[in-house]
Amino acid sequence: MHNGTVNGTGWHQAADKGGVASAFVNSIRHSPTQQLVNPGLSPGLSPGLSPVSVAQQVASISNNLGATQNLLSQSLSSSPVQLQQQLQAAQQAVVSQQQAAQVQAAQQAQAQAQAQQQQQQQAQQAQQFGAGISEQNYGGTTYFIPENQRQTQVVYPPYMAYSGMPTDTSVAFMERTMQMKIHVRQSFFVGEEYRQYIMNRQNESQATLASDEGPSKPFPDITPQNSNSKESYHGLFPLEQLLEQKSQTLNAQTSTFRATKVEDGISYCLKRVHGIRSHSTDGYKNLQKWNSIRTANIVTLHTVFTIKAFGDQSIMFVYDYHPAAETLMQRHFTQNHFFGKKRPQPSINEPLIWTYVVQLTAALRTIHMKDLAYRQMYPTNILVSGRSRIRLNYPAISDILSGGDANDVLRCQQEDLVHLGRIILGLCVNSSQPFQGDQTIIAQCLDIVSRGYSKDMFNLIE
Repeated sequence: MHNGTVNGTGWHQAADKGGVASAFVNSIRHSPTQQLVNPGLSPGLSPGLSPVSVAQQVASISNNLGATQNLLSQSLSSSPVQLQQQLQAAQQAVVSQQQAAQVQAAQQAQAQAQAQQQQQQQAQQAQQFGAGISEQNYGGTTYFIPENQRQTQVVYPPYMAYSGMPTDTSVAFMERTMQMKIHVRQSFFVGEEYRQYIMNRQNESQATLASDEGPSKPFPDITPQNSNSKESYHGLFPLEQLLEQKSQTLNAQTSTFRATKVEDGISYCLKRVHGIRSHSTDGYKNLQKWNSIRTANIVTLHTVFTIKAFGDQSIMFVYDYHPAAETLMQRHFTQNHFFGKKRPQPSINEPLIWTYVVQLTAALRTIHMKDLAYRQMYPTNILVSGRSRIRLNYPAISDILSGGDANDVLRCQQEDLVHLGRIILGLCVNSSQPFQGDQTIIAQCLDIVSRGYSKDMFNLIE
């Protein structure tokens, strides 16, 4: 009886363990990991499988049966408390997996919604502003920039002119002469500074735009089909930053390009005035006078035409192209350049200022003798080439845009001389403040000129 009681107690304990184990197995069977540990009642084999696939399914069923047997054996050898803990741990694992799956699904849904919203915005921009246009905000100002323009970069030619000392045997006598005489090198070869200047001109005149896919063409070619020009131009290359605000000197939004003329293969400078919907035809009366000006200190104007290839009604001015030139403002009053060059502001001595004065007065005298006015005498419209070569840039733009009123010419000629005096004063004090026209600042600057420069310079400015 004692043994029976003990055996009975043991049998009831085994039964309890078996019930807990059965519950544990049932919980695993209904969990998301059921496919891994429970082979099911009759998994079966898919008809029409190859022998290799059949063998793989049989091996998978055997592994699942082995895993189930191991779990049952572990559950029978464990206490009810341990089985209950294992059951709770399994249930918590299932809940954690479900929560992780819900979080991942929510993240995917949010990402898809953002992608759809971005696609809708791009479609709206393409419908409103044209395909390939992106909207960007810089400093509170919104710009609409072509996508291919953002991805382009400046590429210079892979070859170089005047790369070094010539090695041809025909100049061997030059090398022997250079060894015998000290200062003969400059008689045969250009100086290093001028050689560098020539190479910079070559690089600037042959620079192109390229993207990751190869050569890029973000600007349209100019042909008689998309403009009223009789000539065609291709390979437009920007010479300044695009999509800026209106120019303070020209009172219009402008952009500058270098382009090659198809008829002669020569590079020209094209100045585009954006969005001219209506302009006076009286300004074109002086166009022939501007075309007839051929002088060393004024950039030559060749032709003017309207164009719609950029999506608006624009006026294009065609000038001579002077590579590696910079404005007077860039040379003496600013350090930042379009291509990232930086250098300290050079000092301006009185002989250099007189050199500028002679060239500027000669250019203005030529314009005024034609009964014209420059109307835009500012440092940003004056080109400097080499060491001190001066040219008045973009002639005729203000004259044509303003209508070319003959009664207003005398007043504008006087304003040209006033602005010339401010430019000379700014060069003397090495500051751009006199250009603003503040009389207090001008008086202070004149006091500096009277104490630091000659009397002739002071009388010229005053």
